[in-house]
Amino acid sequence: MTWQEWSSNLTWHLDLGVENNVAAWWSGALLAACAFFASDGYARFRHDDRPAARAWLAIAAILLFLSADEIGSLHERLSLLGKALNLGSWALLLPLGALLGSAYVWSAIVLSRRGDAERRRVLVLSLGFGLLASVALQEFIEHAVAWESPAAKALRRVVEEGTELAGMLVLLRVTSGNSFASEERLPFQSFFDALKPLGMIVLFAAPLLVAVTLWLPDHGMRGRPSDWLAAVMFLGAGALAARHAVFSRENVTGAFALVLLCGMASVVSVAVEPQKTMETGLFDLGARAMTLGLVVMAMGAILTLFTSVHWQEAVLLHGMVLIYLIVPASLFSGHVFPLILGGIACIGAARPTREERLACAAPDAVVR
Repeated sequence: MTWQEWSSNLTWHLDLGVENNVAAWWSGALLAACAFFASDGYARFRHDDRPAARAWLAIAAILLFLSADEIGSLHERLSLLGKALNLGSWALLLPLGALLGSAYVWSAIVLSRRGDAERRRVLVLSLGFGLLASVALQEFIEHAVAWESPAAKALRRVVEEGTELAGMLVLLRVTSGNSFASEERLPFQSFFDALKPLGMIVLFAAPLLVAVTLWLPDHGMRGRPSDWLAAVMFLGAGALAARHAVFSRENVTGAFALVLLCGMASVVSVAVEPQKTMETGLFDLGARAMTLGLVVMAMGAILTLFTSVHWQEAVLLHGMVLIYLIVPASLFSGHVFPLILGGIACIGAARPTREERLACAAPDAVVR
């Protein structure tokens, strides 16, 4: 690859205006992280204020949907479906926006009744969601106005993507307060509770999820929902590996190496095309499956070296390593492979350490 090709490829991966690249993964990952943090709002209030807990759960669901939309191109497909049904590009988007907006307004009203501190957080949340909602107006203007000048097109994209990114960062700032405001609560607890059954569902439903994605007529050009789910599963496994490290205080180096590898696997699940191949002397290998396989083997090596740190179910991951060594990567679908590995990683990450079990058994005790 020449320098020009390498720089062009790098520029493409950093472009927030296109799909299936590192920048798209980054936007979706920020929103997924916001959803993880918002779910801790449910954990904060589930014992003493059920309406407030449900309000934070609704906010987490909204953020998770926005993350899926960012990577999986959901609203673009709804727009195309509306056109195909002769309803117009906004016919299906407006009811969806009304549903999401109504859910947030209800949540904001409920949380505002909690007092001044929660009311201030609602104001910041509203600012973040307002910035994201303004992008819809900007997209309407984009299609209604002829942008003939290259400079005008570039400025429009900078404003639109910059507004979206600013909204995500505002939401990240306010939702993270649910997880790190107190030493008396474990971060990501609600997500932690749901992760093992979710991993099992993904593990067994991976072919169906991929079939639905491949059924979409534009899955080669638009984002792919199955890629989003695999990326989020790896992100969740990485977040919980970090949590394990914080509360076990042992072999932190190995734990954060796992965090890094989970992050790499999450990026690969989105940014490497499933159909891309790597030529060898004997046969072509799937680039995505090959890269993920190497990451999995690195995870297996770390788990072997740091077996006291994490994941009693590490045997599942080692099993995938052995399968990968025996069967050529070209036989694995680039769509199915990330989901299977993501499900296994989540099942393993859902095993609590001794310190986490003690903290959950005595939630009012400060974890040192």
